[in-house]
Amino acid sequence: GFLFVSIHISEDPDDASNRTTYRVEIVEEEKVPVHTVEISKIQSVPLETLEEEFHNEGRQQQFDAIFNPDFAVREQLDRNAQAIGDILILLGFPDAKVTPEIIPNTTGTAVDIRYGVQVGDRLYAEELKIVGAPPSVTLPDPPLAPYSIPKANRYIAATIASLRDEGFLNTEIWTELSGSRMILHIEPGIQESIANIDVIGNSVLNNSLVLSKSGLAIGDKWTTRTITEAKRKLLRLGIFSRVSIIRTEREVGKSDVIIQLEERPLQTLEFGGGINSEFGLHLFGEASDRELFSDGRLLSLRFDTFYDDTKAEISRGLASLQYTDSDLFIPDLSFSEDLHFQKTDLSTQEFNLDRVSLTSLFYQSIDTTSWALGHTVLAEHLQDVTPGAILDPDLDTGDVLLSFLKGNFGFDQRDNQLNPRSGYSMKVDWALAHDAIGSESSYFRLDSRGTAMLPFTIRSANFGLATGLRIGSAWSMDNNSEIPITQRFYLGGRTTVRGFRENSLGPRGPDSAVIGGDLLTLLNTELRYFPSENISVHGFLDSGTVFLRSLGVNSDDIRFGTGVGIRYLSPIGPVGFDVGAPLDERAGEPSVRFHFSIGSTF
Repeated sequence: GFLFVSIHISEDPDDASNRTTYRVEIVEEEKVPVHTVEISKIQSVPLETLEEEFHNEGRQQQFDAIFNPDFAVREQLDRNAQAIGDILILLGFPDAKVTPEIIPNTTGTAVDIRYGVQVGDRLYAEELKIVGAPPSVTLPDPPLAPYSIPKANRYIAATIASLRDEGFLNTEIWTELSGSRMILHIEPGIQESIANIDVIGNSVLNNSLVLSKSGLAIGDKWTTRTITEAKRKLLRLGIFSRVSIIRTEREVGKSDVIIQLEERPLQTLEFGGGINSEFGLHLFGEASDRELFSDGRLLSLRFDTFYDDTKAEISRGLASLQYTDSDLFIPDLSFSEDLHFQKTDLSTQEFNLDRVSLTSLFYQSIDTTSWALGHTVLAEHLQDVTPGAILDPDLDTGDVLLSFLKGNFGFDQRDNQLNPRSGYSMKVDWALAHDAIGSESSYFRLDSRGTAMLPFTIRSANFGLATGLRIGSAWSMDNNSEIPITQRFYLGGRTTVRGFRENSLGPRGPDSAVIGGDLLTLLNTELRYFPSENISVHGFLDSGTVFLRSLGVNSDDIRFGTGVGIRYLSPIGPVGFDVGAPLDERAGEPSVRFHFSIGSTF
């Protein structure tokens, strides 16, 4: 954009040292702004039509940049001219040439840009007709008129690809121009079918079981969808590290298929340990076994415990035994049975907890939608409960048995589940506990969350706006009873309202103990800047709290936290930290709080 730059080069030889110094002096002057942008008139193609075609091609942002530049940069003008020429070719001008020109404006302080256009004869059709397409195949949507040769060729390539995906491997298409009509004649040929299937590389599953799990059978049509689905089904079993399905032509319309498999180890054991000065000997590990069933079902054991030799007991930890079947009678439907033990000293809660749980769960995920339905039994032993947090001694101290049906439903339209930058998601979790299924407390709990992310660009800098809304409520179905202490809502900390201690918000007892609540509201907002592909810097504003209906609901109790943070967007998800502070700091609360985080909260 420095159109009046001047460059002067001078030499300064030094005979004594036999050296020459070259001095380059650059005088930039001012950047010259653009006053107007014009394009020479094209017969039958007004500027509105040109813009519409840019928009149809998904290049609206480029059109706006062409006709609203800040400065005149020759290299950019050449690229703009090429873009305009490409669009004119799509509009039926195969010989279109566009030349940019910078013209000094009469004001003397700006320039005008003019794009000169030479188009030549126009070759296009106003109507497109397709003849001979197989009725069983859904073809791609045709482009919008007018139909030029490049547009037609692009559509023909997409149509051939669609037909090949459906097993028409020898499709031929030829065109006919009849007046203002372009006719595409499709000769699909014979749809390919599977004549024979061989399986190699398998030692655990026999051939018939592999075929049964894959869903492939002799006589099936060879389609991309069928083959992709077969590979996905076999990989979901967890037995194979690689699945290849190879086709060889036997005769026209008939193919032989080889399913080539690479098996992964069916039994695994991982084990580790260490010493912790406070909790004792640290032992952790995982063992898994798929060989026991030899059909994809999995039995796994996980543990992460601390053993205190001074007391000869496990001081804290968790262990689980899980059975998983990822291939039930409905596609993508899985089932798991999980026996779980947990013993913890909860520094962020008003109680310590020993828990044994048994969860039976059916779950399914199809494309962007998922659901789950199951049942959980919790046998809990509550110790060292802060007196002010106790609402019902029968449910908040000692031994408590809870039994509830549970489920969730969600959909996810984010561009990336690990490092999302755009899209939206929503999930609703529910739980119903009742004495009819053995629970000591009857209640219904609902927890819903939605997120949305919008990327945008300002002067080539990448930004993003992210927001998340969570609303939860729990209703007791027992007369004069509260929600059990372990099932209440808690807020505050790195994943909820930053700037506050973990689980510190909401009503408190006489001794300042955090009680928890039966009503939750949370709103998170972040403004993000991406200086590079794997770094994110953001500012945030969080608001929310939990309420206890029996103590009243007052919007003045909603707390606000704000701050800044940075994240490294690793291949396994974001890792970073936030620095937050409460906007309405109260006595006993920290003025500044540091939060380390792993994973995305949006």
